[in-house]
Order: sequence, then C-alpha cells, then structure tokens
Amino acid sequence: MTDRLNYLPLYVVVAYLAFGVIVSIAGPLEYDRYNKLPVIIFTGSFAGVFSMGYILGAKAPFTVSNKYSEASLTRFLTQIFNWSIVLSALVTTFLFVDAITTTGLSLNIFKSGAAYFNTYDGYVRNSGSYSMKFIISSFGSVPGFITSVWGVYYFKSLSFSHKLLVIYTIVGTLIVFTIGGGKQKQFGDFVIYFASLFAISRASKDQLTFGFIIKIFSLLLLAIMVLLTLLSLRYQEIGVDIKNLNGVIHPLIYFNENHIIPNLLGDNIGFAVTMLSGYFGQGYYGLSLALEQPFTWTAFSGSSYSVSVILNQFFGLPFMVEDSYPYLVADNTGWDHTKWHTGFAWLASDLTFPGTVLLGGGIGYLYAKLWREAILLQNPLSILLFCLLSVGAAYMPANNQLMHSPGALFSLFTIVYLYFWLRGVVNYYALRRKNLITSPTPARMTAK
Repeated sequence: MTDRLNYLPLYVVVAYLAFGVIVSIAGPLEYDRYNKLPVIIFTGSFAGVFSMGYILGAKAPFTVSNKYSEASLTRFLTQIFNWSIVLSALVTTFLFVDAITTTGLSLNIFKSGAAYFNTYDGYVRNSGSYSMKFIISSFGSVPGFITSVWGVYYFKSLSFSHKLLVIYTIVGTLIVFTIGGGKQKQFGDFVIYFASLFAISRASKDQLTFGFIIKIFSLLLLAIMVLLTLLSLRYQEIGVDIKNLNGVIHPLIYFNENHIIPNLLGDNIGFAVTMLSGYFGQGYYGLSLALEQPFTWTAFSGSSYSVSVILNQFFGLPFMVEDSYPYLVADNTGWDHTKWHTGFAWLASDLTFPGTVLLGGGIGYLYAKLWREAILLQNPLSILLFCLLSVGAAYMPANNQLMHSPGALFSLFTIVYLYFWLRGVVNYYALRRKNLITSPTPARMTAK
C-alpha cells in the first residue's frame, strides 16, 4: 500500500481540525473575548500527538488469533448481520407508525423547520421521563448502524430481500428524522458512513483516483446543500434571517455584516453559510472558555451526558456532568452547556486537557490500524469501527458525539467490544487466504 493511501485519513483529520480553527477565527461570526492562542496551541498539540499515534499505527503489525474456526466466525458474523437487518427494519417501522399516529408524518421538506421545533416542544433534559420512541430508537441504534454500514458495503452480494430491508432502513430513517423531524444528524451520519465506505472500497482496490476524489467532494457538496436547506428552514420558522441576526443571536456572538461571505453569496445563501460556519467554529470558542476554567474531576462520567444520567437515575450517584467543563463555562461565562463545546472539552472533564492530548495518540494509533485492516484485509469489524470513529471525528468541533446520546453510547461500546474480541480472528483468516500465514499458527501472535 502506498503512503498516499496509508496516511489519507490522517491528512483528512488534521486538515479538518485546522479548518475548524480557521473558521472560528476568520469566519463571519465573531466571538466576545475569544482567546485564540490557547485554542491554536491545544488543537495543534492534539493534531501532532494524533499524527504520531497514527504513524505508529500505520506501521504496527496486524494482531491475529486462531482461537475460533473460520466456519464458526463466519456463522457468528452472518447472524449478527441478519439479526441487525431484521431489528432495524422493525425499529424503522415502529418509528414510521409512531410519527404518523402522534405528530403526523409530513413528507414536505419545507415544513421540516416547524417539525424540528415541535419535536422538542416541552422537552426537559434528564427529567426521568422517556418515551417508548426514545427507548426503542436508542436501543435500535446498534442494529441500525450495522445495517447501514455493512448493508451498503456488501450490498451487491446481498439477497434481494436483504437489499430491500437495507434500503427501507436507510430511506425510512431519513424520512422520519430528516424530512419529517427536521434533524440533521441522521443525514450527516449517513454521509460520513458512505464517504468512508467509498474510500475503503476504492483504496482496497488501489483505485483511489482523482476522479473518485471529485465524486467524494461532489457528494459532500450535495450534503452541505441539504444541510444548508435544513438550516434555512429551521431559522425561517422562528423568523431569523441575515437582516435581524445580530438582534437575535447569542449575546456573546457578533455577526460581521461586512464579511466576504454574505457579500459574495447574497442574503439567503450567505445567511445559511454563516449559520453553518457556527457548527464548525462555535465549539472552538467554547474550548477557549473551557481552557480558562479550573479543573474539577468528574470521575470518568462527566465526558458523557448519557453516562452521567444512567449513573444518576439508576444508581443514585451524583450527576457528575454538572461539574464538566461545558457546565463550568455556562456558570461562569454565559456560554451555555447546550451550545457547541468541542469533544475535547468534554473529554478533558475526565482526563484533563493534557490527558486528552495523550488520548489523541491512542485514537490516532487505532484509526490507522482500522484503516489498514479495512483496506488490506477487508476486516468487517474494522470497517464498522472506522466508520464510527469517523463520525466522532466529524462531530469533534461540536461535541462528544459518540458518547452523548444513549444510542451513540450503546453503539460505541458494542462495536468496540466486538472489534477487540474478534479482530484478531478475522485478521488471521484474511492473512491466511493471502498465504501470508500458514496453519497451524499460535494464538494471539502478530503478523506484518
């Protein structure tokens, strides 16, 4: 594998982090008392340690083990996939029925803004009241994720009925949440999955050409256009536009009306792009405020809102997330914890900021191993976890996405467990098929 392919994810992540910091500094939204230098130093340090970890992971030997037979392994993974397809289709059907019978499912995307605000009308966080829809969709996140990723990647080899169920799950999810509910997350997740899968597929065939890269960028531009549309409709619903933005925006944010973006793109598109820039930049402003707060340890539960809720409501432990950096920032500055706070600030609540930088090295190491296992060995578990970590990286400027909601938390723990349990076995048989390992082989050995 060429270095161009081996280090592609590293280039993307580092460039993405740099892009977010640049947008926060030079974008059309300006922030009150934004201390930029500490943000640049921290983000640069994280990117540097992440890069070192990635380089080590890109050169590390594959972990292999022959503790299970190939037949039993194949049977187990097939069962996981089959059950995931069935369960995700059932969950999608439930969500359809629930949406139709409770709020009425509108297929008019121009009403998605109103649908978004209706969804959260009367909602109180950590109230202890959870609807059946919330519970089912949370637990259904795991089979839904597996169906979406494996279903797309192995689509050509699926039976006709399985293909229909995969399409039904993906399209149904978009109809219920994105069109009917005005939410951007599900659409954004699918875009990240598909871009990651396309990259893995082409890289595994050494076909990562300039033409393919153009296709990926076209897909991302299309996704951004959809996100801009949803944003515009959401703000239009509450009567916010570029002319009154400074009157209704957060008191710590100022919209620079003379910035090149609104002047170049016009009021409508310029407004949508301006608000989208907030998704990339506001979290770094929150990070700057967090870097000024005293450290208050949250006992490994403050980095995840859902973990704190579970420990508080089911085990009676203190609600430790209230001592996390985003909550401290809210108490001391007025930048609320519900605003964007990079995933760094959430993780630092448990690990400190230096500890979060060191964690970046471990994440980079794992990310590189997943990429190599996915494209060289076609390890299906590596493909799953690579897509999941890609989602985490994409949302890093805004929040700790992989540990925020119960569904995301269940998915993370389940996929990480499956990967570390079975990755060596999958790698072993992949290497043996390539005649790079001959039987018998001692269990838990490593092979380059």
